[in-house]
Amino acid sequence: MDCSEEELTKINVFRLNILIPLMEMLDVYASFKQELSPDEFCIRLFVNEGSREKYNPHHDPVMERFRNIEELKGLSVSLQNVVIDLFMNIVRYTIFLESISKDYLDKQNCRNYNDLSQIIVFVYILSYRICSLFFEDSIDCFVRFKVKKMLSLVAYLLRTETANLFHEKGCLTFEEDFVEGNLVLPFLEATPCLEKLQQQLKQHIRNTKIPKKELTTPVFMNVLNRPRTGLKVPPGTPEPIEVKQTAASTLRECAHVINMEEKEIKRLKALAEGGTDPASILKFQEERRQQQKEEELLKIQEKHLLALLTRENAFIAKQSLLNDVKAHAESVRKEKQELYDKLEKWRENHNREMMEIVERCREVEQASREAFNAMIDEKRQKAAEVTEESRQLKAQLVKQREEETRRKIKLIQEIKTLQSLRALPSIKEFDPTESSGLGLLCEMSLAELKERLFWIKMKLDEETKERKSVIYRERERQKNLINETRKALEEYKASKRTVFPSKTRQRLQPVSSPEIDALRKKLEEQKALRSRKGTVSISK
Repeated sequence: MDCSEEELTKINVFRLNILIPLMEMLDVYASFKQELSPDEFCIRLFVNEGSREKYNPHHDPVMERFRNIEELKGLSVSLQNVVIDLFMNIVRYTIFLESISKDYLDKQNCRNYNDLSQIIVFVYILSYRICSLFFEDSIDCFVRFKVKKMLSLVAYLLRTETANLFHEKGCLTFEEDFVEGNLVLPFLEATPCLEKLQQQLKQHIRNTKIPKKELTTPVFMNVLNRPRTGLKVPPGTPEPIEVKQTAASTLRECAHVINMEEKEIKRLKALAEGGTDPASILKFQEERRQQQKEEELLKIQEKHLLALLTRENAFIAKQSLLNDVKAHAESVRKEKQELYDKLEKWRENHNREMMEIVERCREVEQASREAFNAMIDEKRQKAAEVTEESRQLKAQLVKQREEETRRKIKLIQEIKTLQSLRALPSIKEFDPTESSGLGLLCEMSLAELKERLFWIKMKLDEETKERKSVIYRERERQKNLINETRKALEEYKASKRTVFPSKTRQRLQPVSSPEIDALRKKLEEQKALRSRKGTVSISK
């Protein structure tokens, strides 16, 4: 069952079972476009077996080029109608779509045109069939042809200068009215759908992105400050133990003290007499070594503590620096989001202004077309009036000439009659001022006849000059009318060129407004601040 054109445009074409056969058909048709028309090519593909055997029963080079001809023929009738409709439209706009696709590949710094047919298909369906897209049903199509690649193509189509590029490339092949009505305006109407698709693709990339592992906190080795195990001693008593003194213990303690005093007195006497005590010297040396060892241990402990303090200070400084960097990154992220929001608002306002400009241009063009048609009608009416007037003048002139000719013939006959009468035997001297004297009402002398002929000739000359002047003035008026018409057309084309400027002749003037200037100034300040931070970090 055949589908109407409106039903075909409502079908979601972002499906693999539609796009893959379509791209294969375009690749194969590129080899046969000099031999077959698009209609003949489609008939070769989708005609039944019995009908195809009538014109080529043994060999068909078109079928041999397809890798999966059975899958193509296994499509349902509705899908075949969709594929044929897309194929015919793309072949119709091949030159226009190919120029747009090559410009996109050049912008991507891609010098290889192997995927040109794929880009042509997506440029057409994204520009003119995007309104029928249902993203959840078409996600496998975007994954099959790389989501990032589709996102870059959508971003290319959403540029502000893409509409002007469509108008410029389309006018190289088609009429300007056809380009504006069938190429530019449908593309501008599809812009909101493209923006929605761009957001959906970005959201899909964020959802499928592998999350980064969280950074681990480094553990510092506690080599020089290991915890020491305490000695296993019995717990201390809360109160000192009272020692019971007995007489024996008191005497023993007193004897010990007396013995120590006597030893000290003997040692002092020996020293006074010049003797030495090796035990005291060794004891003193041992005490000195012990004191030096304690001093060295104190110095080592001091250095160790200074190193630990320096490490702690460095860690604190590093942590504060990281906090400052995080705070700065957060502020930059917020400012970037604000800039993106403002840029999005500006883009929406710009698109709205462009739509209003296009609408005004359409109204101006319609008004100019109506004025031009009215002018043409007025010109035709005036030309018809002038033609009718000239025809009447010519008829009147012919009538006057016929009357004048009849009158002259009559005069000549009368003159011949007079001459025949004058040829009678009565001969007298000819006087041009005298009449023949025959008693006729119309008789006149030859001088009077010449005078009347002279005045009639002068009158005819004056009438001829007057008619020539009238014709000359009419021609001048028509020339002025044509010149004014051409001037009006030139002004209209100039106004159209200002609305859709050509890339080859002039570059697009940057949009300027207080908000945009403020944003640009703020962006420059952020760039300068970032460069200063970068130089400071590099110098550090």
